[in-house]
Amino acid sequence: IDRANLVIEKIPQMTQFTNGTAQDKSDLNRMLGEAKFLRGFYYAELVRLFGDVPMKLKATEATDQLQLPRTDRYQVYTQAIKDMTEAIDLVPWASKKVNDERISKGVVKGILARVALTAGGYSLRQNGQTQRPDNYKDYYAIALKQTKEVMESGEHVLNASYEQIFRNHCKFVLEPKESMFEVALYNTTGGAANSGWVGTWNAPVADAGNPYGRANSFCEGTARFRAKY
Repeated sequence: IDRANLVIEKIPQMTQFTNGTAQDKSDLNRMLGEAKFLRGFYYAELVRLFGDVPMKLKATEATDQLQLPRTDRYQVYTQAIKDMTEAIDLVPWASKKVNDERISKGVVKGILARVALTAGGYSLRQNGQTQRPDNYKDYYAIALKQTKEVMESGEHVLNASYEQIFRNHCKFVLEPKESMFEVALYNTTGGAANSGWVGTWNAPVADAGNPYGRANSFCEGTARFRAKY
């Protein structure tokens, strides 16, 4: 989130953003859209997991107070939806990308719809009760609009064979119509420095000396799951 904040702040300050070539402006707007989408996505995931969380919308500086109070979850959802909505026009449809693994318009719309559905649903509160907002239908309207536009775009369609999805995955066959959004850690050179090692490591390398703690993502299975193989 902090890195996304930094990108969102600094790109509009760049000379190329306002006075660059058409390509400069297109590239920078795409990066800005990606950062806005990611900030919204990360905050929506935090709310989904923890409920009310601190919300910080500026890049951290050395003098900042880092012990922030919680922000009401619906303020966070409002910001996440705003970020994603602004990102829609800044990123291309999947068919317009040059076979890269970056965020597409369909991704933004699809995840925005999922976030809106979650925001409109029930969630556990501090009083131990599950509640949903009075205006839950407004969130459902967002989800309906975005999913309808994705379906009508022709950009994405489900693979008719569920089995084939996994066969394609094992053969490294890209399937951008079926798979709209995934964390890409595959390294075509075979190098391990920035790859995901499924079953052992599954995250970009983190600095072990990080003052905020090391956060490697280990994929662990249960004994019962292992025994099935």
